[in-house]
Amino acid sequence: MLLLATVGCRSVQKTVAPSNFRDWTPEQAVLPYAEFDGDRVTVHNVRNCQYFAEDVFVVEYCDRTFDLSTIRGVDFFMVPFKAAPSLAHTMLSFECIGPDGKPQHLAVSVETRKEKEENYSTWKGTARQYELMYVLADEEDAVKQRINFRGEDVYLYHSTATPEVSRQLFVDVMGA
Repeated sequence: MLLLATVGCRSVQKTVAPSNFRDWTPEQAVLPYAEFDGDRVTVHNVRNCQYFAEDVFVVEYCDRTFDLSTIRGVDFFMVPFKAAPSLAHTMLSFECIGPDGKPQHLAVSVETRKEKEENYSTWKGTARQYELMYVLADEEDAVKQRINFRGEDVYLYHSTATPEVSRQLFVDVMGA
């Protein structure tokens, strides 16, 4: 009974009092945010990890400015959980035309924000034992570790969203 009470208190603590001031894992230590200036959006702290193994990587962040008129589409990723393939982690990826005229992709993933030395557990996730965060990252960053080092299946679905609808979704997500 004491264990149940302790777990319940911990759940209430994190549910009621989330905090940005914890000893976070390096790839989740910096929160992204967006600043709007008319049709220009500067996204700060876009993550771009270079992975060498599942837990060996170099974390880099950069700021990117997007002109809303260059957003061309949005894609949908699904990553089924191995233990429960009918459930999946999902991500969005926005395509825009970069200053060099080439397509760029910005992935958006809502993820559990883990503290150092904390491992993910499904039961802890359903008991709301983790804070959540938006990860804004290079599409390669968001997908590469899952495929190359975790051995996960990643499914990409190109949407039929028009550029206008994609822009509206982008503004909505960045404003959240």
